[in-house]
Amino acid sequence: MLTIIGIGLLTLNSEFKIGNGDIFCILSALFYAIHVIITGNVTKHVNSIALGVVQLGFVGLFSLIFSLVMETPKLPGTIDSWLIILALSIFCTAVAFIVQVIAQQYTTPTHTGLIFSLEPVFSAGFAFVFTDETLTGKGYLGATLILVSVLIAEVDFKSLLRVSFKRNIE
Repeated sequence: MLTIIGIGLLTLNSEFKIGNGDIFCILSALFYAIHVIITGNVTKHVNSIALGVVQLGFVGLFSLIFSLVMETPKLPGTIDSWLIILALSIFCTAVAFIVQVIAQQYTTPTHTGLIFSLEPVFSAGFAFVFTDETLTGKGYLGATLILVSVLIAEVDFKSLLRVSFKRNIE
């Protein structure tokens, strides 16, 4: 719940209204969560690289179909533009996606989701470093809530309290 509030503080406008694209983003997050859960379970039984390649192929196919149906295609006009698109497609999409699928076989879907919940915090940090964007007080509060929620989810408070209690007895 803290993560959702934090993301809201980082992304909602000053009136705390949900914008036109926000519903689409919420649905995308829901389907991505389902994807993470299913992938986390399936990677225990199949070749992760093959699974990542197949998933990437389907995403590419469906993205192409939807882009042709919903938009007017406009192809880049220069070789430089094509090279940039190719580099981004390979390194930022394909490699990252397949590495994620491989890594998911070594962790739980919950842990993967927690890592992904840090994405808005890292986005804000990179925006600050590379484009001189600054957060408002509301944005800093949102980032803090996200970080605190990840810490709460990751820390084993029972073990921590047991160790502390054990030291006090000795």
